[in-house]
Amino acid sequence: MFEKIFVVAAVIAISSMAQADKDRDIQAQVAAGEKVYMSKGCYGCHGTRGEGIGDYPVLAGRSEEDLMDKLRLLRQGEGHTAKRQLMIPFAKGLTEKEMAAVTAFLARQNPHAEEDESLETPEDILGGSDM
Repeated sequence: MFEKIFVVAAVIAISSMAQADKDRDIQAQVAAGEKVYMSKGCYGCHGTRGEGIGDYPVLAGRSEEDLMDKLRLLRQGEGHTAKRQLMIPFAKGLTEKEMAAVTAFLARQNPHAEEDESLETPEDILGGSDM
């Protein structure tokens, strides 16, 4: 009986550790995506959290898969957005790893967040004003 309890406890502990590692990996990817998003100037049209500015679309909260599909099409010189010609050079300047990080960041942003003065600026995120 004790052996069965020990095995179950070990399985639960290993599962919890694996989930914690996965959570850390996701957090690291989101942080990397935020840096890419800011360093490439995406925030200039889409806002610091992907909330959209003017007639530039909201990207916050969209699925990673949808965003990746759109970026891949734009990187190929295709796409169905009104801003396609503006976006193509940006998309072509991203590696697959950068696109995955940016989409992870954007997918986890709240598209309905209120304007918040406490949000970090691009300079804060990039560690200075030398963008």
